Amino acid sequence: MSIGAFIILIPSDLNFNKGDLLILVASILSPFINLYQKRARTYCSSETILGFRTVVGFPFVAFLAYFLEPSVSYENFMLAFPYIFIIGTAIYVGSKIMWIEALNRISITKLSAMLALLPMFTLFFAYFYLDEVPEFRQILGIVPVLIGGYFLTKPIKANF
Repeated sequence: MSIGAFIILIPSDLNFNKGDLLILVASILSPFINLYQKRARTYCSSETILGFRTVVGFPFVAFLAYFLEPSVSYENFMLAFPYIFIIGTAIYVGSKIMWIEALNRISITKLSAMLALLPMFTLFFAYFYLDEVPEFRQILGIVPVLIGGYFLTKPIKANF
């Protein structure tokens, strides 16, 4: 599944940007974080976990953005603020609460398999909404993603 996701997401001209290392580290840490979120959910609510993550993570992300990204003018920030607020509350908060609740209800393996389908959906939505035609190699990358998703989510038959 990882190979399929790489084929879909990696551009033809492979060059790394500043944030690529951070994305790679976040991807490596994700399964461990999900495990501890699942354990924490037995002791407190999804909203508490999300609030804690935000309080701890915001200063770190703000620090990185301050040093790694160009400055934004106050006028541009105020123009974008309503959209940032809507995206931050409606999409981020809602999706994270659903993610933590899903971690509490199904296994991390199945949930991760479902998450691995995101590159495929990225291709789909980029085609329909952004008119970006996927390359042949990206379409081929869908095959291992679907096969891996099937094997990870199919029920295990007990032999008696």
